[in-house]
Amino acid sequence: MNQLQYGLVITVLGMLSMGCSEVASAQEMIYKNQRGSIMKLELHPQEENTGKITGTFTTAVGNCKADMNVPMPITGFYNGNAITVAVNFPHCKQVVAMTGHLLEENKTLYTLWLDAAHTADPMKKDWAANITGADFYQQVKSA
Repeated sequence: MNQLQYGLVITVLGMLSMGCSEVASAQEMIYKNQRGSIMKLELHPQEENTGKITGTFTTAVGNCKADMNVPMPITGFYNGNAITVAVNFPHCKQVVAMTGHLLEENKTLYTLWLDAAHTADPMKKDWAANITGADFYQQVKSA
C-alpha cells in the first residue's frame, strides 16, 4: 500500500468513526399528545444542548384521511429546551410547523403549531387555509 492509499484509508476510517459517534450520541424520545398523535424526536447535538432534530410525526386527526396514521418525516432544530419542527403531508397538500418547549427533563412537550394548506387564493376567499393550535405531549418512551 502506497502513502496515498494509506492516507485515504485513514481518512475514510476517521470519517466513519465520526459518523458512528454522532449516531451513538443522538437521543431518541417518543411523545403522544392529547389527540393521540405520536411524535418521535431524535436529537442530534452539534454544540452544548443545541442541534438538529429528525424523526417522524404520525397524526391521529385531520380532515384529510390519506396521511393519517402514517409516520411522516420531520426535521427541525433545538436550542436548550426550545424546539421547532416541520412536517409535510404530501397527499393532503399541507405543511405544519410546530414550535415549543421540552419541560420536566424532557418528559413533557408543549407546542404551538401552524397548518398551511395548498390554496389558490390564501389572502382572500381561502384565508382559512391556515389553521393554528396548541398541543400538549407526554413522553411515552426514551431510548
